[in-house]
Amino acid sequence: MPISLFFIACLAGIIVWAPAAWLRPVLPNALVCPDLTGTVWQGECRNAVRIDSFGSRSTLGHFRWKLSASSLLQLAIDAEVEWQLENLTARAEFRQQSDGHWRVRDLELVSDYQTLSLLADRDLRRLWLLVPRSQGIRLQVPLAFGNPKEIAHLQGELHFSAFGDHTLIIRPDERGELGSRGGPLQLTGALDWQRDGRYRLALKIRLNPDADVTLRSALASFGAANAQGDYDLTLEGSIWSLLR
Repeated sequence: MPISLFFIACLAGIIVWAPAAWLRPVLPNALVCPDLTGTVWQGECRNAVRIDSFGSRSTLGHFRWKLSASSLLQLAIDAEVEWQLENLTARAEFRQQSDGHWRVRDLELVSDYQTLSLLADRDLRRLWLLVPRSQGIRLQVPLAFGNPKEIAHLQGELHFSAFGDHTLIIRPDERGELGSRGGPLQLTGALDWQRDGRYRLALKIRLNPDADVTLRSALASFGAANAQGDYDLTLEGSIWSLLR
């Protein structure tokens, strides 16, 4: 009997204190974690690197997670995840079921533009060239869920400061709108997003009379203003490729 208890205790110890390094074989091919510490249930991936299809590497910073053991009995993964990259911080509750269905709750991301430029595509970097480094964004997503092929539900708000305060509201009915208050830069636009991740934002940019010459010159690079003196710009692509 004591021997049986000993082996049971050893097995329990292996399960409870399983090292985080055991997760390395199941990580996505695009994600490299050279420094894994902690346990499978609560650990950290430091100095993470993303490798794209062309073999290019980009730094992703540090990830921390806390995994619910009880969720495994339901053939699912429930985890609290935190991410830090320079001045970017993010946290969310994440659930992945065995059939591929996923759910994200209470996602909150805060960052400045300088840090985001490490991740964003060229079009977004171009828009941020003149934004003061003290400005930034805050993304809040109370709930999103779907399966491997579609986003079934998405709602959230994106607040960002760039020569004014702007808010993009994302609604579950695959629509949204952008509005501004204060500052020399006024943005308005209608958002359409689709379940496969594609989006289209028809953006109208207006400058108040007190806008400086530098800002006016920057906007002129996007083309000529319309008859009302506004600039029309369409942003479209896939939500999945916003950070690439």
